[in-house]
Amino acid sequence: MDDLWQPLSVRRGLKPKFRREEPFPPHAVAGLLELVTDKLASRTASRGVVPRPERIDTVLMRLHIPRRTTPLESLHLLLANLRSDDDFALDTLDALLCEGWLPDWELSDFLDACASTWAVVDGHLAERVSPPAARQFEVVLEPRDEAARHLGEAWDHAFGVDLSPSAACEAATRAVEAVLKPITSPKDSKATFGKMRRAIVDAPSKFEFVLDDDPTAFLPYLNLAEFRPGRHGGDDKAPPTIEEARATVHGAVTVVEWLRSGVFRRAE
Repeated sequence: MDDLWQPLSVRRGLKPKFRREEPFPPHAVAGLLELVTDKLASRTASRGVVPRPERIDTVLMRLHIPRRTTPLESLHLLLANLRSDDDFALDTLDALLCEGWLPDWELSDFLDACASTWAVVDGHLAERVSPPAARQFEVVLEPRDEAARHLGEAWDHAFGVDLSPSAACEAATRAVEAVLKPITSPKDSKATFGKMRRAIVDAPSKFEFVLDDDPTAFLPYLNLAEFRPGRHGGDDKAPPTIEEARATVHGAVTVVEWLRSGVFRRAE
């Protein structure tokens, strides 16, 4: 269930339910321009908007856009592109986040208030998911270990600005491998996902699965975290769609959380 605020008239059934719009609703454009201007310029009573050349040049370089003759012209160029190109607007906001000039909380408040389909997740822009899924992702990143690093990469490729379904699936699988390897293959530093799965099948008595007396019952859940066409040979398959990649990342988040908490573990 979405946590989008609904006005009283909607809650009383007098008006249709408000819904999020991709990526910004029309009424948010003025606020977006003001938000970006505040980070790329200062305001004075005597001179009005005064551009910050170093910030404007940095954003332009990050977006591979040549700067104009003066900082003010460059600022006008950025703002004009913001009005006309939603993807450019997302890239600009992501650049401001990356530089630390736009605090996470400030952009989160803006995106939530204007009913955008985007949100700030772990310091990056990402397409909004359900609040429970977002909280689960934040929890699983807390250890800041190798698995968390791979999951962060997977999430960015599945929900962020730089979408790449194949890269998202690969990173999701690496995250699970990082946590599963010490359990199934502690002496094999080069163990692959397939080898780890085979270790469970070959010697199920070495493992425990709290949801079933048969440890191999864990394998269908483990399979949710892998979608890698042609990995280690085999038949070629079509690359994953973005929907399949997102499902794989969600599966990996759950599996990593289970492995860390001992839902599947080595038998004592």
